[in-house]
Amino acid sequence: MSTLDTEVVEAFQSLGVSSDLAMRAAATLYNREGDRLRDTNASIADLKNDMGEIRQDVASLKTDSTLLKWMVGFALIILVTLLGKALIK
Repeated sequence: MSTLDTEVVEAFQSLGVSSDLAMRAAATLYNREGDRLRDTNASIADLKNDMGEIRQDVASLKTDSTLLKWMVGFALIILVTLLGKALIK
């Protein structure tokens, strides 16, 4: 039994709860904390997976935006060239 469990049992006993009931209450609290920690760890794992997916999506968007910049640049060069030829004649 951990120090915290011992303190919980002693606290219940100081309130007049029987030793057996105090032990069961401490065990119940310990199990609830364990469940809460497992749920928290599962949530953290889910968040880490989601962050990995988000990083992949952001990397994909960066690649797409770079491609779009080059496409717009080439389109502007072609446009300026055609306008220059049209104005020079």
